[in-house]
Amino acid sequence: MIDIRRTIIWVILLGAGGVLISCDEGPPVPFSPETTWSSVRYHEYGDEGSIDLVLDRGGNIDVTDLRDEKAVAQDGRLSGSSVNEIDRLIEAVEPVPSRAEEACPQGPRFFVSISRDGRVLSFGGSPCQPVPVGQAALAEALSRIAGHESSFRPIVYHSIDQGRGGLKPGHYILRSQDDINRILQKLSPSDPVIWPSIRFSEEMILGIVGDRELMMIEVNDLALTEENQIKMTVREFLGDGSCRIADGYPYHFVRMPLNFGDLFIERETEKISCGDS
Repeated sequence: MIDIRRTIIWVILLGAGGVLISCDEGPPVPFSPETTWSSVRYHEYGDEGSIDLVLDRGGNIDVTDLRDEKAVAQDGRLSGSSVNEIDRLIEAVEPVPSRAEEACPQGPRFFVSISRDGRVLSFGGSPCQPVPVGQAALAEALSRIAGHESSFRPIVYHSIDQGRGGLKPGHYILRSQDDINRILQKLSPSDPVIWPSIRFSEEMILGIVGDRELMMIEVNDLALTEENQIKMTVREFLGDGSCRIADGYPYHFVRMPLNFGDLFIERETEKISCGDS
């Protein structure tokens, strides 16, 4: 008997966990031009629920969407051009206090927190309480990422390898033979694995590695937007106490057409009872 529980992991990238952010973290602290931001967090909350985004400087994203009575979570990675755009917007943020103290009938409130060299700059607003131009531009860009909705078309992809190994949980993008060699060494150092030849001028490899307690993980679907953003749907199989789980971490790697766009990972979880006959 399979109890299917769907959990959609909406962006992007790692520890949001649906935790609400306090809007009372004190006044913003001006940043020096020589410093570099390490992470930024966006939180939006209103009558329909809340959405929380964490983005780090490497482009890793983690989103938890609790709107419309759903629990939607997504992780992934932004492309270099998208990170550069966020970088530019952060540099233009005005270091002035702004807070959305009251609920707004015209739309949700938002809160942004930027971490930079041990300091935090935070601000918030709503349609009823506008913020300065630079703050508004960053908040709008983060809102688009957090609430990513677009029209996707299927991608033709092929499975390369699936099983369990020593590679740590996460998502992997391989665009060279050196990338493959490093991954295979960690995947199975004592039992060498050979993958089919890849034409890296035309193809790349996407991989997903799950937590140790999962029985299996698989790439269930790949789709693409007109902006070349990738959505990878992953199915995780979670056993009950009667299931015997092999050593290592479950993984699945697939090959697909070359792409340099943002990556969004959507997860579906199936709970399996191994005691049923």
